[in-house]
Order: sequence, then structure tokens, then C-alpha cells
Amino acid sequence: MNKSLVSIIIAAKNAEATLGKCLDNVFRLRYPDIEVIVVDDGSVDGTGDIARSYPKVQVLRTDGVGPSKARNLAVVVARGAFIAFTDADCLVATDWLGELTKGFVSDSVAGVGGVQRSPEDEQPFGRKVNLFLSFYGFLTNYMQRSLSIKEVPHNASCNVMYRKAVYERLGGLWEGFWPGEDLDFDHRLRKRGYKLMMVPGAVVYHYRPRTLAGFRNMMFRYGWAQGKLVREYGVFRFVQWVPLVVLAAAVLIIWGVVIYPVQTFLSVLILLGAGWGWLRFDGLLFQLTWIAFFSWHKGFLKGLVGR
Repeated sequence: MNKSLVSIIIAAKNAEATLGKCLDNVFRLRYPDIEVIVVDDGSVDGTGDIARSYPKVQVLRTDGVGPSKARNLAVVVARGAFIAFTDADCLVATDWLGELTKGFVSDSVAGVGGVQRSPEDEQPFGRKVNLFLSFYGFLTNYMQRSLSIKEVPHNASCNVMYRKAVYERLGGLWEGFWPGEDLDFDHRLRKRGYKLMMVPGAVVYHYRPRTLAGFRNMMFRYGWAQGKLVREYGVFRFVQWVPLVVLAAAVLIIWGVVIYPVQTFLSVLILLGAGWGWLRFDGLLFQLTWIAFFSWHKGFLKGLVGR
């Protein structure tokens, strides 16, 4: 195993719209020793052809095994002591790897991640989705914000580097589970006593869903993953308490209507007024919030009680 080599792994499925730009940025990295592995995970478009057009890219082909197993398969053939994951719809900054390596401040640090921003050519809707994710990032740790290197409970798999030996020691990602496989893995890492760090200078530019339907499906899947994780481990993240808070709020409102109808009515009017002000200020962000609220909770319930 090459101790200075970083193996960059990109799992891609039907990603012909962005994979070329992704790889162009990867090969602009100011880092001395890399290998690039793309897993064409059952694509039916030109994803595989684009990956194979880059002579320095090692391409693995699967029949559609999902991102988790695709990444695990790539790790098996990776030669670097460190593995770095990004997605086919991401563009990495030129100093991305150099910044990530700054987070490995001790042997107890197993993984290091960074921040996500919108690409320059992102569409307005995608920028608004990115703003939404950043605005509510305190609930999920998905969009990290800090001015300095700090320890975190989780790093998103589109921008993260792990020690390969530790990754293999823990058995890799939960195959067949997506999204949320990175949450599961980071949770297992921390339970074993390892640390995760975030470096604010490690930047990827992430394309987001471009339609309301795409955003709704993304939030449903996120909620489903949280419900599934609660079934597996119990509540261990701040966002997993949200359904209980919502249920408690609903009970309080019902109780208020029965006991204090006038006060409750006035309180609801104040909330409606605040919502109207928010709607006038940023209608799309307001709309995304409510779509996310209902879609996420629908997914959460399905993940919690379903198969």
C-alpha cells in the first residue's frame, strides 16, 4: 500500500451531464500522488464512455449495485493508504485533498470532511436548494459551517477522506442502504472510539436537484434513512428528535384549543403572520421548507415502521 497515495473514488450512475466536469476538476488537483477510480454503477447513458475517455481513470463496471457496494468494490482495488469520496455531480476545489489531509491531526482521526457550495453554473433553483440545506444544516450536520478545523459527528460522503485500513477494519459501508450509508459508517466509527474532523478549506461544489419533484424525492429518502437508522441504533442524532418535537407540539395545540381557545387562536394568528412574512420575503425557500417537512416525515415513518 502506498502511504502517500490518495485513491479518489467516484460512484456514478447515469451521470453523463456532470461526470466530465467532475473529472476535469479532479485532474486539476494540486496534489502530488493520486489515483482515480470511477464505478459505473449500471448506467444506461454515456457515463461509462466518459469515464473511459480519461486514460488515467480506472473504471469498474457493475450492474447497478448501489452507491455503498460500488464504493466498497472500489476500495478493494484502491492502492492508497487514504481513500477520498466525492460524487459525480460534484466539482472539487484545486486544493481539496491538501486541505482534507490537514484534518488528520492524530492517529485517532479516521475521517475528514469539508464544506459544500454551489457551482458557478448552478441553476437558480439548485442554488436555492443549497441555501435551504445550509440554512437547516444545524439539524443534520450535513452542511458543516466553521472557520476552523473542528471535530464533528458526521461528514457527507460527497466530500470526505478516510484511512483505508480503518475503513476496511469496520467492513466498509452498509451495502444496499442509501442514502444514509455515510451516517451509519460514521456512527460506527465513533462508537469504536475514532474521531471525525471537518476542515473548512476543503471545498466541493455540489449540483442539487433542479425540480420540486427531485427535491421532494431527496427529502423523502433522507427521512427514510433516518427512520431506518433509528430502527437500527435508536435515537442518536439531533434531527431524529424532530418527529417527537412535532408530535409534542401537535398535542400542545390540541390541548390549547380545548383549554385556552382564545390564546391558542391568537398564537396561531401570530404564527401565520410570521409565515406570511417569510413567504413574502422568500417564497421558494418557504415552499421548500414545507415540502421538506412533509416529505421527510413521510419517509421517516416509512423507514421506522416499514421494511
